[in-house]
Amino acid sequence: LTADGGRFLEMGKTDVRDPRSIDRVTYRAFDLGEAGPARNRELLGELLDLFAQGALRPLPLKVWDVRRAREAFRFMSQAKHIGKIVLTMPPRWNPEGTVLITGGTGALGG
Repeated sequence: LTADGGRFLEMGKTDVRDPRSIDRVTYRAFDLGEAGPARNRELLGELLDLFAQGALRPLPLKVWDVRRAREAFRFMSQAKHIGKIVLTMPPRWNPEGTVLITGGTGALGG
């Protein structure tokens, strides 16, 4: 997927490859947590600028209602999609239901 002489950045530390196993491509894995909150703010600001300038474009989205999550995961497991799969919540919460909220209480990934 990467041209000769290209660069491949792996964001995260799972399924990290041996950089020597990829011929003619520079491979680097990194974890944003290692940079710290101040550097992450700086990096995200630079990314926002690049998107605003049109130098970067968002990945395509395929949006599914959360009640169709099983179907969305089945679709994702086929690995035929490009971009992100997003689950959306119904506009009104069920007052008798349960809500699970994760993240958002600290720094990026915190």
